[in-house]
Amino acid sequence: MNLFYSPDTRGDTLELDPQESRHMVRVLRMKAGERVQLVDGKGGWFEAEIEDDDPARCKLKILTRLSGPDPLPYVLHIAISPTKSADRFEWFLEKATEIGITEITPLICHRTEKTRLNTARLEKILIAAMKQSLRAFKPVLHAPVTLTEFIGANHRGTLGIAHCISPDRADAGEPGRNPEQVHITRLAFDRSYTLLVGPEGDFTVEEVRAALDAGYTPFHLGGARLRTETAGVYICAAISLQSGTL
Repeated sequence: MNLFYSPDTRGDTLELDPQESRHMVRVLRMKAGERVQLVDGKGGWFEAEIEDDDPARCKLKILTRLSGPDPLPYVLHIAISPTKSADRFEWFLEKATEIGITEITPLICHRTEKTRLNTARLEKILIAAMKQSLRAFKPVLHAPVTLTEFIGANHRGTLGIAHCISPDRADAGEPGRNPEQVHITRLAFDRSYTLLVGPEGDFTVEEVRAALDAGYTPFHLGGARLRTETAGVYICAAISLQSGTL
């Protein structure tokens, strides 16, 4: 199935952006009168007919709203440090979208090496992954923020931070300050998660302490040391499995 994307499905007709138009007309060689399916990234799934097969501004007439896939039965917000290699962070966005995620925030930490992102390119990756996996919901990509700004905001549900720092270093000798890390599958299951993933080189001790003081539960992903982007995908898969959707 070829699925197309338009964020604005108000009214009876719509115009695809140049990229979607070109793909439909130039690549797939679709013509006026043919029927297609499209999503709006907000849960809407539609059947439409091509009215004008202009490869720059293809116009569609919406025929009916179809029954698309249900939204995720949980909210998963991952705040993750961008990797030095752009393609690895893009790989995370693609795979996280395919598995299931609702919000992503690029997290600027002390050891983050890449702080400038090509947001337009990242949005295209999210859209492509949404269509490829036949989803009707596009994850929300927030603007990059510092760790201090993020943990200072009001986030709901289960709060967690994945890190590789030993408890004796994280609590700096203060008994009871750092609770024991639990495996991700043992986090409180309340259908809403806000989880932190650090940069290559991990969070600093001070950053972990700040997150713990803000109410974040330390968790781990097993015995292997994972790359940042792998950890993010692991989290998506673990939450999806725990909820029974994967």
